[in-house]
Amino acid sequence: MAMAVMVSTRLWLGGAITTSRDTALIRRLVDLVRACASPEHPLLVASDGLLTYLKAFGRAFRSKQYTGRVGAPRLIAWPKVVIGQLIKRYERRRVVDVERTVKEGSFSQLRSLLDRTQGTGGVLNTAYIERLNATFRARLVVPW
Repeated sequence: MAMAVMVSTRLWLGGAITTSRDTALIRRLVDLVRACASPEHPLLVASDGLLTYLKAFGRAFRSKQYTGRVGAPRLIAWPKVVIGQLIKRYERRRVVDVERTVKEGSFSQLRSLLDRTQGTGGVLNTAYIERLNATFRARLVVPW
């Protein structure tokens, strides 16, 4: 199960379900998020340690820039998109360390977006979507 939520409003943007956590699942989710987004508005994406999320979001949030030359147009990343990643390190089934990195965008953009959504002093986290995932898993019965 992969889902997306808008933290500031707690609006569920959508989700996708497959039998395995693969590229097709993540692309379906990214397509849902991109349909809700705009290049003119800031967007913060927080992901866990799975590299596929970073690649899929990085590819999705680009626009074509036509140069008038022959061939495919250049793809330019949306300037207001910040992609952050959290990698949790476990020991004896407990989280002992969390590494937070900015994969796309700048730290100042990240700080600004975190202040808007969580208030001053907020940190990059996946807590909101993890809580929503847990709620869905507890309430849904999947037939496979």
